[in-house]
Amino acid sequence: MSQVKIANRALALLGAKKINSIGDNSLEAKSIANMWDDTLKSVLSEAAWGFATESKMLNRVDRQGAWSAHGVLSFFQLPSDVVKITAYSNNSAYIKRRGNFLAASTTELGIEYVYFMKDTTKFPIKFVEALACKLAADICYDITNSDSKTMGLLELYNGQYLPAALTENAREGSQDSIIADEWVNSMYGRG
Repeated sequence: MSQVKIANRALALLGAKKINSIGDNSLEAKSIANMWDDTLKSVLSEAAWGFATESKMLNRVDRQGAWSAHGVLSFFQLPSDVVKITAYSNNSAYIKRRGNFLAASTTELGIEYVYFMKDTTKFPIKFVEALACKLAADICYDITNSDSKTMGLLELYNGQYLPAALTENAREGSQDSIIADEWVNSMYGRG
């Protein structure tokens, strides 16, 4: 679905007039253009969306911190399009984000991350619906001058559209397995 169609879904939720282009000179188009990237990043940061997830081994960089209490051995450059890191290749290492870098107590590090996916034609329909609702909430005050309508849209996003998109995302692929530890085993009288 195109960016304009998603924008028009958002505008329909507001009862506002539709646009032909994000570059239009209307208040609606200017509001959409102003909020698009931030709103998209916000919705992308809500989950490990399968359509916008990559994994990558990171490049070590020559960068030193002033000091470290955690045995930092390396700094790694993050990809420029990272929205949210969802997993690390080394779960036993100390890892901390420092701006556009990760400081880590390891010499090799990979990440799985949600990236800033801009190709709207690859968005699943439930994600589109959630994005349109969040966009409507984010531009609502500019268009309607109504705090109550803005709050209503945020409630709709959090209570209906986002959960539906998260459910659709969770159904794609295999389920994560749960590995029992000593505490879980003790609860069930095992081990």
